Amino acid sequence: MTLRIGSPIPSAYLARLSPQGSIEVAHTDTLFAAGRLLVIGVPGAFTPVCTRQHLPDFIAKADLIRASGYDRICCIASSDPYSLAAWTAQIDPLAKLDFFSDGNLAFARACKMNTREDAMFLGERSRRFVLDVKEGLLRRIRVEPDLLSISCTRASAVVTLEL
Repeated sequence: MTLRIGSPIPSAYLARLSPQGSIEVAHTDTLFAAGRLLVIGVPGAFTPVCTRQHLPDFIAKADLIRASGYDRICCIASSDPYSLAAWTAQIDPLAKLDFFSDGNLAFARACKMNTREDAMFLGERSRRFVLDVKEGLLRRIRVEPDLLSISCTRASAVVTLEL
């Protein structure tokens, strides 16, 4: 399914670790059903652009983003739940964002947001994107042209412009 404004967010399973270390499965139909969400898609935990540039700005501006009308800010990474949990603890110790693993790339593929990045030895990954979702429907979308870019998906672009 190609994402289109006004269409439902594709159905897919995501995961994260519980505080006890077991895998909790989450479904996009439930996660995105109510309220307004900002969904940040990233290629992977511990990758340099995500870790040093992209996510820190969202974490720093999370309160401002919520004040602008978002009920929840979610980050979906194409990494396994274990790596994602370790990265989340390091990058967002105050839990400003909700992190979910798309380790099987079910969501990225359903959205046609998967890409091969063999030159960077990343294999198949999610593209870098931001979705504005309300009541399970896509309102706006921004997608970077490549994994190293963070021009249209920066937090400041989301906060200062109506997505």
